[in-house]
Amino acid sequence: MANMQCATVSSGAQLHDDHEIDRIRDAYDLGGLSLEVEDGKVSLHGYNVLAIHDNQERRCDTRFLTELAEQLADGEELIIQSVGFTKLRFPAHAVQYKLKSGEVTKDSLGGDEQEITVSL
Repeated sequence: MANMQCATVSSGAQLHDDHEIDRIRDAYDLGGLSLEVEDGKVSLHGYNVLAIHDNQERRCDTRFLTELAEQLADGEELIIQSVGFTKLRFPAHAVQYKLKSGEVTKDSLGGDEQEITVSL
């Protein structure tokens, strides 16, 4: 059996209110990923995949991305990239999320970019 090695990194994006990040961090299980704020900029990183699930309690779901996008300052974009691979040559998991104020898009290894819509 092969072990999967994973990593998630993001660009930094300026926030309009960094006090909400603590609430968002506590509300979702990020699977060991670190959601950090430094000098008013938010970033996400760690050695795991950012696994987005549909409406599962406390798991990281599409609402997490939407809530995070709502905290970004006007004109800011947060790009989150997550990749995982086994001992094979090519990645088994690769996804990129682009968060802008009020908008979240997803681009995965085998598909076209799509907008994620969330109803709260």
